[in-house]
Amino acid sequence: MAMKLVFCILAVIAAPALAATKAQTTAALEGFWNVDYNRIYAGSDFHISKQSSTTSSSTTDKSSSPLFQYVNENKAFTRPTYAKFIALLDNYVHCTGTTEDYSSNEVNEIWAFLDEIMKTQVMKDAHQYLSTEGYASADLATFKDELYEIWFEPYTRKATGDTSGFEHVFVGELKCSSSVTGFHSWIQFYLEEKAGNLNYHGYIGTYPKNTPRVLTLQFKWYNMIKKIGGGFIGTSPEYDFAVYTTCFMASGGSKCSMHVDQLDLDIQTWKNTATGRVASAYPIVL
Repeated sequence: MAMKLVFCILAVIAAPALAATKAQTTAALEGFWNVDYNRIYAGSDFHISKQSSTTSSSTTDKSSSPLFQYVNENKAFTRPTYAKFIALLDNYVHCTGTTEDYSSNEVNEIWAFLDEIMKTQVMKDAHQYLSTEGYASADLATFKDELYEIWFEPYTRKATGDTSGFEHVFVGELKCSSSVTGFHSWIQFYLEEKAGNLNYHGYIGTYPKNTPRVLTLQFKWYNMIKKIGGGFIGTSPEYDFAVYTTCFMASGGSKCSMHVDQLDLDIQTWKNTATGRVASAYPIVL
């Protein structure tokens, strides 16, 4: 009986500490919104045409026009973090099952991206929170090594070294001859739609409705279906990277909660258990 009582007391003591840590992570994530100085805005910087709604059970194209009607590329894509992010998007083989092999130039592009985003306030705040709470190194160079490890080091999804967290989340992957996996970057969506490689089918949800910051939608990429997908829209690459990294490191590859711009969100992250690297990350509107 005494032993059981000790365990009960320890559980009661430990629970508030765990709750406080989750609350602190939520506060950190919510704070990132206020320092995303590079995000762009619906109406002035980009226009979308939502057109028809659809469901994840349908595969019919219900929208005749592209989702993105206009993006001010001169304003957004010339910014250093956007430019260095976009430079990474053509470094990958889309089909799972093909080993990724970075060239020396591609490795340099990754480090250039990490160097650039670490100059931004949102990534500085992410690093500050993660290092203060013991989730990451306080040393900047070591922290960038950690980011490279969890996001860019290849691991096995279908074949040896055929995937990485960055490829899955921000570029997207094809289960060739069947479907799309990952693909949660609005920038990649816009560029692939503009290039004619992506066909928007319709929206499943837009949040908030009038000036959406999160889209849930369906599309085909290289004629393969993504029945339900989406992510943030208009946010900077460093914002998405900060949110997903912080949740992934703080939750151990699980779920975090946040409230931003009228939205209650969960950030869902997944960990590849064999390597400890990012398997996926995306927002869910509650």
